[in-house]
Amino acid sequence: MSDPIQTAIIAHMKQVTGIGQVFAYEPYHRQAQDLIALYLVAGKINGWSVLREAVIETPATIGTIGVFQNSEKTDWKIVGFREITEPGDSAITFNDTINALRDIFRNERTLGIPGITDRKSVV
Repeated sequence: MSDPIQTAIIAHMKQVTGIGQVFAYEPYHRQAQDLIALYLVAGKINGWSVLREAVIETPATIGTIGVFQNSEKTDWKIVGFREITEPGDSAITFNDTINALRDIFRNERTLGIPGITDRKSVV
């Protein structure tokens, strides 16, 4: 079963040019070459995993309109890998990708999902 928040995170990540492979899980393989093959894009390692790291659910409370509501805080971890093999490729290129991701999430805090509220956390 996929999580709608995780699905939205991945969809937003795919808006970034050159993002590479994006997985809703952390791939594992017995052989290193099989794992590397999952992350290959145009012959280079370039991929990401989006993982739920923690969930804190607060029991139902009476909301402003007298409806019982659970509150849930979920921490997501995004892990990226990029092979740097050419003069034009560098840690700066990878950081540019990270900054593009941060911009997307900074500007779309609720991911367009109804019912998600903006905690105004620092990205």
